[in-house]
Amino acid sequence: LIALLALAAVLLLLTRGGGNNGDQQAGEVSATIDVGQDPRAVAVAGRSAWVVNHFDGTVSRIAMRANEVIDTFHVAANPRGVAATGDSVWVTSSQDDTVTRVDPTSNETVAIIDVGASPVGVTATRDAVWVANYFDGTVTRVDPVSDEAVATVEVGAAPVAVAATSDAVWVSNYFDGTVTRVDPVSDEAVATVDVGASPVAVAVTSDAVWVANGDDGTVSRIDPSSNEVVATIEVGESPSGLAATSDAVWVANTEDDTVSQIDPSDNRVVATIDVDASPQGVAEGGDDIWVTNSGGGTVSRIDSSPN
Repeated sequence: LIALLALAAVLLLLTRGGGNNGDQQAGEVSATIDVGQDPRAVAVAGRSAWVVNHFDGTVSRIAMRANEVIDTFHVAANPRGVAATGDSVWVTSSQDDTVTRVDPTSNETVAIIDVGASPVGVTATRDAVWVANYFDGTVTRVDPVSDEAVATVEVGAAPVAVAATSDAVWVSNYFDGTVTRVDPVSDEAVATVDVGASPVAVAVTSDAVWVANGDDGTVSRIDPSSNEVVATIEVGESPSGLAATSDAVWVANTEDDTVSQIDPSDNRVVATIDVDASPQGVAEGGDDIWVTNSGGGTVSRIDSSPN
């Protein structure tokens, strides 16, 4: 019961809702698109944005050029996270303890893979899919060739988010206030980094790891060469999602109904953008930023061109 209440607290923090808005300047909302109920996460691949609707048990597929939903399909119960590559969409189910593989050419399920207890975050690289299992304190590695779980790595308490490059996997541990670094070659945890309170999201670039700390209203920047925090940046209230490029970091602030834009060259917030109710998930794609608004049942599209 305590574990269930704890997970509910995390989900409450993360949940705190179409059309085109006309000509917009850089860093402003260019479209607001209706999706399902309680959209939590978004991923972009090719010409589509994929949105997980938690209450509906569905995924909405948005055609990026048209800014409209072109298909909605059911997946396993209580979908929480989504990752997309050119040939697959991966969706976690916190109720079924599974990750579902969807074929983006048909929008049909092609595999359902058992992972750990209450999977939340998921990320995909060329040769692996990594799933953060909240109740287990583990990360599962799935082989996309065999569609089988091939490794389980112990990390911190209540892992909720995961991001990966070719040489490192980064996992945010909600209860610990830490980020675990996993070596994808040995499938072992090799470092633990203290960050802020209740880290709920993580994103990586070539020279930085960015972590949203939900209870601090901050973002931590980790230097992957030293595994140390080199900057802590104040953003909005209850940051719950982020995406990072070499030019900018975008942070969804759930309580503020805003998105903060950070300039990574000086670790400073350079813009604050109003979106719909309770923004949560963030993804970059098509030269724009896509934000799920769990309270509004919408996705905001933001022009990501430099200010």
